Amino acid sequence: VHTPEGIYSGKKSLRNSPTEILAQAFRTTKNGGRSIPVVKRESLRKQMWQKGHDVTNKTGAFRLLVPKGFVQGGENGVHKTIIKDYMDCQYFVPVSIGDETNKDFLVIPDTGSSNLWVPSDECEDSGCTQHTQYRGSALSSSPKNTEYKTGKSFAIQYGSGQCAGSIAVSTVDFAGFSVEKTAFGLAEQEPGTTFISAAFDGILGMAFNSISVWNREEFAKDVHSKTIFEGIIESEQFPKDKQQFSFYLGSEGKDGELTLGDVNEDLIEGTKDDIHWVDLSSETYWKFHVDSMSVDGHKAEHLEMIADTGTSLIAGPSLFVSNLNQICFGEPNPEMVDCKLKSTAPDVTLNIRGKDFVLTAQEYIMQWDTEGKQCMSAFTPMDIGNQQLWILGDVFLRKYHTTFHFGNKQLGFVKAI
Repeated sequence: VHTPEGIYSGKKSLRNSPTEILAQAFRTTKNGGRSIPVVKRESLRKQMWQKGHDVTNKTGAFRLLVPKGFVQGGENGVHKTIIKDYMDCQYFVPVSIGDETNKDFLVIPDTGSSNLWVPSDECEDSGCTQHTQYRGSALSSSPKNTEYKTGKSFAIQYGSGQCAGSIAVSTVDFAGFSVEKTAFGLAEQEPGTTFISAAFDGILGMAFNSISVWNREEFAKDVHSKTIFEGIIESEQFPKDKQQFSFYLGSEGKDGELTLGDVNEDLIEGTKDDIHWVDLSSETYWKFHVDSMSVDGHKAEHLEMIADTGTSLIAGPSLFVSNLNQICFGEPNPEMVDCKLKSTAPDVTLNIRGKDFVLTAQEYIMQWDTEGKQCMSAFTPMDIGNQQLWILGDVFLRKYHTTFHFGNKQLGFVKAI
């Protein structure tokens, strides 16, 4: 089994395993928050490209679907959610589930989804067996136990296949917080090359419960079926003014940091007073309004965007992205771009509530090799029905430290160091 250096996978522990990360992991900030390391690895797309796989078709990076079991709320009684194949994600954090007989897991902290799932030992797909697996086979179905299977199932459709399994309840420990009786997914099917090659074990959703793939009404009243962060809040482990988390995504090979309940001023330019806040336009994803996007004299106004830690790219409506790439690179949606354009392509500027946030070509042209001969655009086309929706991934979030304030329903941006 090939395991990238520093990643914990199934049967053996290498340097920087989740257990080792947890041992050195969370620290308490001076204002009472908790910070944990965000481990950076090469994206799955880049790993597969280095092995000779064709990964230039980027339009499959996102999928719109109706999750199994959704029958309440939303337009026409149906909820919809954006589900990604995580080919471009490269940031992971450790979580611990269950008692000492279970292992720790390396998961993607994903602000674009709302569920926690990890592989079950009842899954025989290579996507499961090559990663840390939860001992789901040992769980009973009795809610009298601290860990049990609920008898309910979940299914999420990804670009490379369906991830499906059962829903269990146990204690989840994250960043020094412990949430008892938490509902989480045990994946019993993980088909496709994405899960096999991935460095992560599972997904930790950090969006709002309204886009969860399971419904609160399906569980007993004492079960936390919402996101882990909402579980921390409901168990009164956070004061109201601290109901926030912030991401610093390390650059130039450095790991990042996820801080819950505070902002680490050592990781930003200026102080907390310099954070630029914008109200959410929807309590589903971390969705907000952008006044305009400008590039080389061209401007698009009144855009809706999602701050999403689950992808490295910036995705948007096909027509807009084609025009944007045409302006920056001279062709609509190039599979690869000339790395020399890093020094000549124009800046792209987002105006958010009256303040400009600039991305240079150095930041939105992604280099895949050490020689500087293989580069690609970070702008990728994605259409969600008739919605003109953009996804701001790590290309933007790496430059601008982002605070997700659950209590105030706001996002805060400030330049990272």
